[in-house]
Amino acid sequence: MVATPPGGRRPSAASALLLRLCRGKPLDVQRSSDNPPPVSTPASLALSQELKRRGFVMTGPVTCYNLMQTAGLVNDHLTSCPRHVECRQLAAG
Repeated sequence: MVATPPGGRRPSAASALLLRLCRGKPLDVQRSSDNPPPVSTPASLALSQELKRRGFVMTGPVTCYNLMQTAGLVNDHLTSCPRHVECRQLAAG
């Protein structure tokens, strides 16, 4: 069960699915200049498989990883980037 956020609105099924796959918090990739961002992760692969099971098409793991980046569910800024720290603090609450 996903907790009801402040304001009383329950998350949509899509939101609940994304949060479940990310275990309720954004993934912190901890990348450096020597460690390029991944094109997919186990969570994006699981999301891809679940969306395909539900009848979606063109939702491979790379597309799902990009969706997760856009939704703020992945922090893959370089660890030397100021945004990495900001995103990490936001994820911590």
